[in-house]
Amino acid sequence: MLTSAIAGSCKQSRRSQCNNTKLIANLWKEECKAQLTKPRRRITTTTKKQPIIITNATNILPRPHISWTRSLSTRKEATTTGSNNKLIENSDDILTAALDQSNASIAHSLIDNTFTLIRRGSPELVWECYRDLASRHLQRYVSRDQYRRLISFFNHTKSNQAQKMEYILTLVEDMKKLGYNVGRKEKLLLMRALGLNGNLSAMEKIFEDLKNEDLLFVSSTDNDAVQKPFNILLTCYAENDRLLSPEVVAEKSMAVYGEMLDRNIQPSSSITLILMSNIKLAERTDEMVEKVWEWLWTKIGMNMAGKTMSLDPILYKDMVMYFSGAGRPEYALEINDIMTKRRIPRTVPMMTALIHKVGRSGDIDRAMELLNEMLAESLVPTLVTFNALIDIHAHKKPEPDITGATRIYNMLSEVGLRPDVVTFGTLIDMFSKQGDLSGAKKLFYDMKSRKIMPTPYIFSSFIELFIQSDDHETAMDIVKLLKKQSDRGLPPARVAYNLMFKGLVQNELILEAIMLLNVMAKEDMGLEARTFNPLMNYYARKGDPEGARKVAAMMTQASVMPSSYTYTILLNSYAKAGDVEGTESIFDILKTKYRLTSQAYNALLYVYTKNNAMEKVLETYKRMSKSVPVNEYTYGILMNFYSRRKEVRAAESLMTTMESNNIIPSPVCWTVLMQTYFECGRPEDGKRVMDRMLQAGWKPSNVAWSVLINGYIQSDQLDLAESVLTEIVERSKQSISDTRKHNLLKDTKYENYEKRVPETLEDVLNKSAANGLKPKNQLSSYLFAPIIDAYGKINNPEKAKALYKNMCDLSVPTTVPVYTTLMNIFDNESNYAAVESMWNALYKNDATYLENLDPIFEERPIPVPKMEYNYINLLTLDEEDLLEVEKSVIRKQTSPFALSIYLNSLINQNRIEDIESLWNQLSSEGYEFDEHNWNRYISGLVECGKLNEACRVISKEFFGKSEDGNDNMIKNSPRKRDDIFLTNLDQLHNHTCILLAYAFDVAGAEYMGEPRLRSIVTGMVKEHINRLDSLDRQ
Repeated sequence: MLTSAIAGSCKQSRRSQCNNTKLIANLWKEECKAQLTKPRRRITTTTKKQPIIITNATNILPRPHISWTRSLSTRKEATTTGSNNKLIENSDDILTAALDQSNASIAHSLIDNTFTLIRRGSPELVWECYRDLASRHLQRYVSRDQYRRLISFFNHTKSNQAQKMEYILTLVEDMKKLGYNVGRKEKLLLMRALGLNGNLSAMEKIFEDLKNEDLLFVSSTDNDAVQKPFNILLTCYAENDRLLSPEVVAEKSMAVYGEMLDRNIQPSSSITLILMSNIKLAERTDEMVEKVWEWLWTKIGMNMAGKTMSLDPILYKDMVMYFSGAGRPEYALEINDIMTKRRIPRTVPMMTALIHKVGRSGDIDRAMELLNEMLAESLVPTLVTFNALIDIHAHKKPEPDITGATRIYNMLSEVGLRPDVVTFGTLIDMFSKQGDLSGAKKLFYDMKSRKIMPTPYIFSSFIELFIQSDDHETAMDIVKLLKKQSDRGLPPARVAYNLMFKGLVQNELILEAIMLLNVMAKEDMGLEARTFNPLMNYYARKGDPEGARKVAAMMTQASVMPSSYTYTILLNSYAKAGDVEGTESIFDILKTKYRLTSQAYNALLYVYTKNNAMEKVLETYKRMSKSVPVNEYTYGILMNFYSRRKEVRAAESLMTTMESNNIIPSPVCWTVLMQTYFECGRPEDGKRVMDRMLQAGWKPSNVAWSVLINGYIQSDQLDLAESVLTEIVERSKQSISDTRKHNLLKDTKYENYEKRVPETLEDVLNKSAANGLKPKNQLSSYLFAPIIDAYGKINNPEKAKALYKNMCDLSVPTTVPVYTTLMNIFDNESNYAAVESMWNALYKNDATYLENLDPIFEERPIPVPKMEYNYINLLTLDEEDLLEVEKSVIRKQTSPFALSIYLNSLINQNRIEDIESLWNQLSSEGYEFDEHNWNRYISGLVECGKLNEACRVISKEFFGKSEDGNDNMIKNSPRKRDDIFLTNLDQLHNHTCILLAYAFDVAGAEYMGEPRLRSIVTGMVKEHINRLDSLDRQ
């Protein structure tokens, strides 16, 4: 045993080479003394041992061998020179032998002490002893087996990885210097040390050396020994995920595992688990998922009829769960089918994940078949399985399957399972999204009777329910309640505040949303990028980049860093506005900061299609196809582009390509295709598209229905258009009736429930309406407006007004377009008083309903559209600005279309003074007149005999130059389906040109083509202006 004193001397020997020399000399003397005192065997024929007696051994040195063949009496007193030389040589040999014998003894002693410390588990002292041995250059006394033991010892110590690598590298280098063969085991240990220390290139080099030296594989019954090199690689890759990036770790791991399979090595379960863990380290991006699937399919899919090697069942099960979690149920089902064919046992968690993702993808029938397969294999569904089944029915598209979800909920008690908070949370959220307060409350009380406490997720569901039902006061009560619980240490209320803010924005209660946002900032609710995104998205959808930028400025005030989604929303705002330069600029910024997504490319495609930039559309699509997955929104944008160009075959081809690429067409794609057929004169094909859409299980949106109605009107099938509207109205009534009468849940007795906390969610719910909230109307005025307008154009105003009344009776929200349609009907009827009343109600905003406009509206007055406001100046988090929030709200200008109708009615009444008075008043208010307004105003001047003034207006507004150098300053009000080949330059309308031609006495003006007439009138206006200018100069 090596004492602490000896260990101390070992350490000291490394500090001073002089001390080492003295120590070696003393040890050598002591060793010589010990060796000389030991009994030795003489080289003689006698077998008797004769001890050598040492009288004074302190200064004894080895002596030369003396020949005793001569007599002492005949010895000469002097020897010859040759005899002296021989004596010296013999002395050197003896001295060398003694030194070697001494070194061996010292080395063996140190080695013994080293391995004694190994048994004690002291790596630092073991290493000190080995270093002392190395400092004496005595490594040659360490055998190869001892080196292996040392390497193995240091590999299993608890030292840090850097120290382990230093120890093992030194030992391996010493083995090489001594000519020892470094075996497979030592190289594997060195591989592991290098890999765990981050030196992956050196680790991989050793792995390749093992392959080249045929040491990678061993013939052993121990499967772990065969797989150890691969195990080391996979483990070290996982430990260095930050160094390599998770994506590279996943790819390298698949390559290593694939090499094992290629070499017919059966991976163990532990290696398979490491592989799956490494794959899951990478984000489940579309690109990564495709790489995993491509790799997996080459290993387990393409060898169905070839290789017979059976892979680890864990690989199949984990891959099913991986692809399910990645939202790719089609891949998970492929693996499941292979497992079925190969009779690989499936597990309950795997089947639960598969059922859930297959069902959420929309194939509930297949999900239920998987449930039956579970039962057939005697796999007992758990509560998680039932929760998954409830979830897929609650999120069924296009409408939740309330009956199916409730049936599964009632099955829980039949199989002896108790619902948990996840069960209730999913069901309450389903009823909340349907606006069914009665069903949500019943579930809530059932949950409370089972002593299950509501989570913030359930709170948020009720908040969403009341927001959708326009009961913002109750929604805010729940938010405040959640905040109080948060103050008491319960889950934070930030999520609820974010949801409340989002709901206010979605209901276009922007003022209230901004005020709530300021409250959140003042109370340090922890604002984040997702808090601001709904408000920025609100402006992006309206094509208002200025508003989106102001929201971004608010984020800067709150010290909130923008996310990639924030930049994408800002990108969409410029795209919606048709601003190519701004869109490209934001796209370049996004490209430098983040990885581009499909949404970013879609925004770029949108702005190019909106500006009819064919070359850029095709070039962007090619770039997108090479870098990110193309989705249904991409195809929808392209289809709309070709639809506006009237290229039916291109739109059809895109639809076919999308389906062949396993991309499910969205309702937008179906709607665009249907509109393409109608606008190209193929109404029967358009009707078939609606039938196909319904067969695919989609619920048509109001936009889709309005396209169908417009299509029938364009095809002179007004009766069919009205029948479609009738069908939609009946469906809406049935939906509202089903919601009110819904009572599918089993009755739950909760009368004995006693409140113990004064302020709870029950208090808020009990204050709400006893019979539930009034369902939100799903009908839109855009369904009625085309038919009302059509009846007006065929001189059937009574039918149009009756339909408008029916719309009001159904409580359909009145919008400005349908309101102005009725104004136009009154104008055509010469009911100018009604037109003026409707204009004043819009312009002055002094009434919510209009009475006595027409006998048909005596029983029910006409509702006035809600005034729209501009809140851009309120987008700030400064407390001083908060005090003046309500006073600083700016209303948006009255509809230019309504103004044109009112001007037309004034023209028909020859009220030129009123026209000029109104025009001057609006001009002083900064009203932005569009080209329709200018044409009406000019027409009024011409009809009232003010040709000179009309020509001056034309010269200034149509022929002049704006401050920025553009041709004119007239605001254009394009419609969504305007012909993209038409010029965007503002111009005089044909009706205006005809009036001017009559004023200039142009013969045959009514028979001229529009371009020629406009050219002649333009020239005459310019000549007239020149004459007026000449007269003014005189």
